[in-house]
Amino acid sequence: MDQQSLRRYWRIGTSDGKITYWDYMRSQNKVCIGWSTVGDLAKLNPKSKTELETILRDEGYYPGHNNTISAKATEIFNFLKNISIGDVILAQKGVKILGIGVVAGDYEYIPSHMFSHQKRLNGKLKSLLLKIRIKDYEQL
Repeated sequence: MDQQSLRRYWRIGTSDGKITYWDYMRSQNKVCIGWSTVGDLAKLNPKSKTELETILRDEGYYPGHNNTISAKATEIFNFLKNISIGDVILAQKGVKILGIGVVAGDYEYIPSHMFSHQKRLNGKLKSLLLKIRIKDYEQL
């Protein structure tokens, strides 16, 4: 298999529900996620999603919401361990795609930024004016 056939596509949100980080992502050519208070994921080096669930609980995220903790731990684990150089990122706000880029760097922790878990993108995060309506694609 060639590199192109191994390319994966990932949806990444651009806000924490209150503040949008789209302008930062676009201007810095990076894809980022929040949960900054968990610290440097490379140093923590979680071996499983379950380890991340424990970290989120210890940091006080989503008290009493085990399903949310599980889902968010999966997102963080995928960002750290599974999103790889060459993969395509769809930066989204809800179902609206704001931009698209290709991962060009490994994980970085930028503690001074609210979306401190970051990966560099190859060139500009291209802005798109596309809107995907999930129900239109359910039958594909």
